[in-house]
Order: sequence, then C-alpha cells, then structure tokens
Amino acid sequence: MNDAVPPATPSATSFLAQTLRLTVSDGRVVQGCLEAVDRERCLVLSSASDCTDERVPVYLGVVVVPGAHIVKCEMQAM
Repeated sequence: MNDAVPPATPSATSFLAQTLRLTVSDGRVVQGCLEAVDRERCLVLSSASDCTDERVPVYLGVVVVPGAHIVKCEMQAM
C-alpha cells in the first residue's frame, strides 16, 4: 500500500485563501476561507460561519468539512 501523499494540483492550490461557500449533504451552508485540502478532499475553512439562515449567520471558527459530504462548492466573488 502506497501512503505517499500526492502533490497538490494547481487547481486545488489556486483556491487557497479564497472565500468558499459549501453546501453539505444535510442542507447546511458553510462559508469561510480555504486553508487546506487533504487527499480525501476534506476542506479546512477558517473564519467559517454557518450561513444556512442568511439573516443570522452563526460564527463557527475553524471547521473541517469531509469531502464525502460536500454537495456544492462555490467561490465567492471578490
């Protein structure tokens, strides 16, 4: 079994430090700054908020969203 970590692809690294809006499989919407991606496609977001109810976002801090639960990923316009 090869446990070597594959190098990051240019497409994955180009999203680092960008604000992403993720929709997860249970319907929640999480928005934050992308800090890291692992080989299972888990995303680490800093300054994250639960924006499911856009009128009242709930600050979460640093979150890890498992790649298997990401339904939609959008990059916020600057």
